[in-house]
Amino acid sequence: MQGIADQPLVPGEKYRYSNPGYVLLAIIVKKASGQSFGDFLKERIFKPLGMNDTYEEGAIAGDGGVYSTVDDLFKWDQALYTERLVRQSTLAESFTPGKVRSGTSSYGFGWNAGSALGPAQNLFGMHGNRYVWHTGKTGEWRAFIDRRIDEKITVVLLTNKGDSKRTEINQCILNVLAGKPFVLPKRPGGEMLYAVIKRSGIDEGLKLFDSLKRAQNADFDVGEEELNMLGYKLLGDKLAKESIAIFKLNTTQHPGSSNAFDSLGDAYSKDGQKQAALESYEKAVSLDPGNQHAAAMAKELK
Repeated sequence: MQGIADQPLVPGEKYRYSNPGYVLLAIIVKKASGQSFGDFLKERIFKPLGMNDTYEEGAIAGDGGVYSTVDDLFKWDQALYTERLVRQSTLAESFTPGKVRSGTSSYGFGWNAGSALGPAQNLFGMHGNRYVWHTGKTGEWRAFIDRRIDEKITVVLLTNKGDSKRTEINQCILNVLAGKPFVLPKRPGGEMLYAVIKRSGIDEGLKLFDSLKRAQNADFDVGEEELNMLGYKLLGDKLAKESIAIFKLNTTQHPGSSNAFDSLGDAYSKDGQKQAALESYEKAVSLDPGNQHAAAMAKELK
């Protein structure tokens, strides 16, 4: 499953991330300022802070399309400790998670917010443990920023090779800065499997998976998420049969995963195998009755 079917929610009922919400905010900025969103960002943020290598270039403004560099994002980060862009009282409000009636939320106004390692001491042995973070993705590009507010330490990660273990890499960096032990995350095995499948076929890819799975202390991650991403990448290449093989492998390796069966249903559906797709979606729902995407797809196929 790559996403869930959108269903109307009452405001304040529960948390759900919304890209269209950011598009609406950009429209509000345009209406209030009389400028395009890109011009507003340039005149009010990028230019005053000397972010000379940052610009907005999105087909749809607000939910992405901002290109930047680590150096420029650091300038922006440092400005947030002052009142050059926004009052500290307003910023504190944006770092406060919204209240919801159902479930929980750690999301404020554009930031995931939390506290680390208890109420008094943070990773660096200092008092105060507030941190905020966010990820971003478009195409093959990925972004991550983690701001440890009390320590004034910021980690910015920008990559161009698709999904990566950004949060794990970030934790390693924080441990290095704190002089603490760290364990490097495993390399994404899906990337290696993809190359072998494209070059030598699905059978060779499955053989490689077996060898990586059997290897002791393997450097490559071939877990559920890696296989799921690999399956969708193959499906995007219109290699439905290969995609089905990978998703079936994932259900075998993780028979209790609703998401694995949901994804297999997507591949079967794309390949025109409606009955197999229906059975996969129904299995996904049986494992997780809250899987709205699988339930909606099963209903549609019926």
